[in-house]
Amino acid sequence: MIEKILKKIPAGLNLYLSLVPYGEEEWLEVNCDGKWIALSYCCDGDYYSYNGDFAHTANEVMKGNFFDKSIYTPLNSGGQSPIAKMQAITDIDMGVKWNIFHLDREALSQNGLAA
Repeated sequence: MIEKILKKIPAGLNLYLSLVPYGEEEWLEVNCDGKWIALSYCCDGDYYSYNGDFAHTANEVMKGNFFDKSIYTPLNSGGQSPIAKMQAITDIDMGVKWNIFHLDREALSQNGLAA
């Protein structure tokens, strides 16, 4: 089921996936507009996709000028927070594969089958 949903990502999709009820503790956020895809895994420590082509923009991102189109994608996390280009990739297929891998691994872990 999840794989079917993720295969629709290239068409543009924003979703939250969680293996815990209500998704309040851990979740995977996927934001995609068909050109950019941003992946984040929120848990005890947050993890984001990384685009090394925009590593040089880190200081500008820290300044929080959300209107600077040269460092931000058109994507918004949670529908409100702009996503920096250094935290998004343009290889949609790789993003879909990463999500499928991560969710399969997390499902195994939740069931005590993986470390």
